[in-house]
Amino acid sequence: FYSTSVCCAAAAAAPAAGGFAMDIADTLSDPLTLLRRFTMTKQPVKLVGDYLVFGRVRFPRAAPTAYRASTKGKPFYPVDALWFLLQKQSLKPGEYLRECTSNQMMPVSRPDQRALLAYLNGTADSSPAIDMTGATIVTAEPVPADEGATSAAAPMELDEPDDLEDAQAREEAAA
Repeated sequence: FYSTSVCCAAAAAAPAAGGFAMDIADTLSDPLTLLRRFTMTKQPVKLVGDYLVFGRVRFPRAAPTAYRASTKGKPFYPVDALWFLLQKQSLKPGEYLRECTSNQMMPVSRPDQRALLAYLNGTADSSPAIDMTGATIVTAEPVPADEGATSAAAPMELDEPDDLEDAQAREEAAA
């Protein structure tokens, strides 16, 4: 059982040297906590190549989080699966699974989605599925200076259902 409300609030409020507030990405090091904080503060998280970029730090997209899957054989969700669920949370279950397949993402199981989204969006302070002691420790790495905080590589373009329908309609009209 793990709650990030105290550590995150303290980290967000802690001033850096010179009186300036620190970037939250500089104070947190696990992908689940960082994804939650960025989601709650509406800061962008971008999938760039094989990394999820959180401001000035990044994690490999397949980095395991401390969120334990309820399905057997999948002990912890990778950070890109949680990020993708956040991006697609408004879709119906079948649409979400199709998007996962077309974008080569591991889907978050339906039984896990409600509690996970509540935690990531900040409506729940914790979840019994969070296991910080059993999770693999993954350390954030700084975004390389030559890439900058936003990275020169293009963020992943996700297939949007409306965009696909529009493209199909344009192709049919052109034929």
